[in-house]
Amino acid sequence: MAQLLPPGRVIRFGLFEADLETCELRKDGLPTRLQGRPFEILLILLQNPGRVVTREEFHQRLWPVGTFVDFDHSLNVAINKLRLALGDSADNPRFVATMGRRGYRFIAPTQPLYQSQPVAAPAEARTSDADRVQSGPAPGRRLNQRFGMSAGLMLALGALALVGLSRSSPPPQVKRIVQMTHSGTVFRDQLLTDGPRLYFREGVENNGTLQQMPIAGGASAAVAGIRPELIMEDFFLRTSELLMVDRDENHESLWVASLVSNSERRLGGMGAYSAASSPDGKRVAYTDALNMYIANSDGSDAHKLVTLPRKADCLRWSPDGARLRFVEDEPKPLQNVLWEIGSDGIGLRPLLPGWSESPREGCGNWTADGRYFFFESAHEGSRDIWAIREKNHSFSARSSQPVRLTFGPLNFFSPTPSRDGSQLFVVGEQRRGELTRYDERSKQFEPFLGGISVNDLQFSHDGKWIAYVTYPDRALWKSHADGSQKVQLTTAPMRAFLPVWSPDDQRILCQVVAKPNQPWKIYLIDPAGGTPEMLISDPGSQESGGNWLPDGNAVAYAYNRISGSPPDSRPEIRVLNLTTNQVTTVPGSKGLYAPEWSPDGHYVAALGERDHLLLFDTATQNWTTLLSLGVGYPSWSRDGQHIYCNTLWRKNPALIRVAVKGGKTEFFPVNFAAAGTYGAWSGLTPDGSFLLLRDRGSRDIYSLDLNLR
Repeated sequence: MAQLLPPGRVIRFGLFEADLETCELRKDGLPTRLQGRPFEILLILLQNPGRVVTREEFHQRLWPVGTFVDFDHSLNVAINKLRLALGDSADNPRFVATMGRRGYRFIAPTQPLYQSQPVAAPAEARTSDADRVQSGPAPGRRLNQRFGMSAGLMLALGALALVGLSRSSPPPQVKRIVQMTHSGTVFRDQLLTDGPRLYFREGVENNGTLQQMPIAGGASAAVAGIRPELIMEDFFLRTSELLMVDRDENHESLWVASLVSNSERRLGGMGAYSAASSPDGKRVAYTDALNMYIANSDGSDAHKLVTLPRKADCLRWSPDGARLRFVEDEPKPLQNVLWEIGSDGIGLRPLLPGWSESPREGCGNWTADGRYFFFESAHEGSRDIWAIREKNHSFSARSSQPVRLTFGPLNFFSPTPSRDGSQLFVVGEQRRGELTRYDERSKQFEPFLGGISVNDLQFSHDGKWIAYVTYPDRALWKSHADGSQKVQLTTAPMRAFLPVWSPDDQRILCQVVAKPNQPWKIYLIDPAGGTPEMLISDPGSQESGGNWLPDGNAVAYAYNRISGSPPDSRPEIRVLNLTTNQVTTVPGSKGLYAPEWSPDGHYVAALGERDHLLLFDTATQNWTTLLSLGVGYPSWSRDGQHIYCNTLWRKNPALIRVAVKGGKTEFFPVNFAAAGTYGAWSGLTPDGSFLLLRDRGSRDIYSLDLNLR
């Protein structure tokens, strides 16, 4: 076989490793049967990750001039064998995507290891393959029963960090990963441990229950007497009480729950979105819409610490009591930044300025001794766990740069160290959805288009075509209404959202992030393929939620300026005339988003404060509230008589149909978890049937055995 890449290298992707020296494919460390042309094709794709390799390139490299074969048939057979070996699918690809008739593209993240053997732990940390991943507390059940995983996957997840935190001290190491729960329904909330026990929530959407389990292994048990809508934030005063928040859309509040008496009580009269207790138990810090406060532990003497530009979450108090850290949404899409401030209100600053061009940082926690801070962050398509060695210890003059501890393919959340620092508890998530249709007569949800994992699906006006976004990959595709003749319309690094067909079905309007660190923009896309066209190129603005006006000559969208000091975080609804390029603003639309023009052009539906559904009458130029309830994904019926939306992320998940005239509102309860690229999505078929993406992914707790030196 021709040598395609330099010898002595291993490329890791997902569960697999391709050894370029021995021409061997391994899955979970074990050889997988793949030889000849299929393996050569894999190596060419790995040499060009993210780029379309054309059929002509394959022909030239693998079937040179003078070779007489049925090239198209041979290439198709080889690609099918490669996908079979990878457990991949042409309809919902994870590794090899078909790019129309042009060629193929390798779409999964890759990691070069530059060696011919799997990464191994240092001598003092090595264990046998049998011990590297142990089954969790459920007796008689193997770890790979839930996810189809094996010890090789867990070894990949716990691959050692390759960059040290400092010249004098080695980085923390993950020696082993153990799956602790097997329900697949653990929430991505804060985890808490009092030493012998671990506390967490599990269930469906807001119908979760508080659970506890021994960290040494064993079955979990529900904690009775605590309302499911209360979210765990911290221990309160002592480990027998929990500091919790109720994020009710109309009245956020702070609560204390007793693990001894299984009771709860309101803490003061404060409204709180996130909260943390001081290490000495004497004070409580909490946030509301745009402010951070500190109060005594009985709720008295509450005073504002700082005003923030945006809502803060994941509030944590350092073990020495000197600092508070939290996560804040940024004006640009998909960006979250870790911030810190002194507990005296001084020194507000981003924790990791300049660390990432497109920061997507999440919740974190300190070790009990304050030496390390662990947090979650999304890079290269997966969310992993990172560690920082803190600067306030004698062995380090300053905080280190973060070092990565996990490498997918699961997404990891909520890192929580054990009291002795020897373990790190995390929530591991595997994302997948099942497209379903709601049958009103039977009141049942049925798989639609074979239950493919897509959302943001919209039918063309003639009903012959559909446009949709793959989940979780976020690529835009078009196909016949029956799912045949698929054509991919966007490729990485583009991320698509909510495609909308033009009234004549000749164009698709789509909200897109073109590449990391870029704002949302609206694009016109040719359903036949080609280069997407950005409609508004101003880098200092963001446009989202685009929708067509009925005549097809203009589009409506939510606009907000993201440059300036400070940027304007409140959007307004604008209309762009595609013929004259003239832009107008819809009167009274400041603070509104997600515009949806009615089919007859008489009304505009939009979401406002607390996601309430509003209606604009284009004749009277007045806004009215149609639904005083937080909803998502509003869509008009084709006859313009109803608006469909959902409350799938709230306490009582439901699909909703509201009549424009009279306001009659119908609720269709949903008793399972729904999914979506950005919140739980719902859509419509041409006959007015609800579509939604059922969550078929899994979330469980894992324990990472650490070596902190």
